[in-house]
Amino acid sequence: MVRGLRSAFALMLIMSVAACGGDDAATEGTASATESGGTESGGSESGGSESGGTDSGQTSGGTDGTEPVPLDPGAFTYTLEQSPDGVPLWTTPVTRKLQSSDRAPESIGDGLHLSAARGEFEPTQLIVGPAAGELDVALAPFPTLGVGQRVELDVAGYDQGWVEGLSPLPSGGAVALSDAQPVAIWLTVYVPPDAPAGEHETTLSLSGAGIGAVDVPVRLYVFDFDLPAETHFATQLNVDIASLIPGGGDTDDAKDLLWEHRLTPKSVTWPSGFNWSITWDNASAPQPCEAFYDEPDEGDPYSIGWLARRYILGEGWNGVGFPNAMLFQFVDDSPPRVWTSPCAATRGRSSATHRRRPSRARASTRQPARVSACAGTGRARRRRGARPRAGARRAH
Repeated sequence: MVRGLRSAFALMLIMSVAACGGDDAATEGTASATESGGTESGGSESGGSESGGTDSGQTSGGTDGTEPVPLDPGAFTYTLEQSPDGVPLWTTPVTRKLQSSDRAPESIGDGLHLSAARGEFEPTQLIVGPAAGELDVALAPFPTLGVGQRVELDVAGYDQGWVEGLSPLPSGGAVALSDAQPVAIWLTVYVPPDAPAGEHETTLSLSGAGIGAVDVPVRLYVFDFDLPAETHFATQLNVDIASLIPGGGDTDDAKDLLWEHRLTPKSVTWPSGFNWSITWDNASAPQPCEAFYDEPDEGDPYSIGWLARRYILGEGWNGVGFPNAMLFQFVDDSPPRVWTSPCAATRGRSSATHRRRPSRARASTRQPARVSACAGTGRARRRRGARPRAGARRAH
């Protein structure tokens, strides 16, 4: 399950930069545009990047006013020369959101290509068909990449004609093909910290669907540098952390998944949070509304003091922690501004007709002195002594 979630996160992050929209009937036929120079962000051989151009089979625009990204043939979009008769095997960067009406381009290329730094996840995709039947797919590890490598397979699913999700595929598993739309198989590689720089190669093996046996070379180029353990940019992912915990797993599993993909959840310290009703106006505090309170009687898994040090500073976890944490409070957006009243304090006059928006403030996460004084703002008051149920969320 964790592997499937990991792939789903990769898809979600990549698709955030891909265009979407347009009619499902768009991009029929074969692409005929040319590509411009540059470097393709998905990682592959050196050469031009895909951009611009028009597709002779595409209709521009849709009911929402957007236009599909053309399927441009070239260095990163091509039909594999390993394609058997009647079953096209092709590829295009995962940064392009695949549509069910897309078809294999006329340009020809050899195998699949990726490039990545040490410590990086990198996907590519093999697209099959349209074709009928069932295909068995197996991916061998890279023999020279190291024991810490991860090679994973997933099958992309469609929603209203667009690829919108990934389902894990075990190596050697079967994929149902479709004679109405192409089927995309994602390959994701994690490059371990001790991987040798340079070229590495493995094989993606296909069989069934009337094609006999086909071996597709997968070539990975490892850059001679490591991604830093620290993430040097801020993100905020509105995700239910409890839903990411795999069966038999724990909170660390969910936060490991987010952290290694350099994604920061909104509630870094879940299952507790930077909430004024926890850290300031708390009836259990010796000095409510006078001194910060970090829940020392809650026990490590639920105490904001312990959780903040673990997941912001990385103490006892990965030594690094998430790069940022967020404090927020819902206030009235028209003067005089109104807030929830901690410690019976008031600010302006409330109005039931006013809209409410979050007012955000970012907290530094690199200064331990601030962790013991983790006062924040929030929306919910946690019941004294309560523990979160499985799958439930606590105040953040």
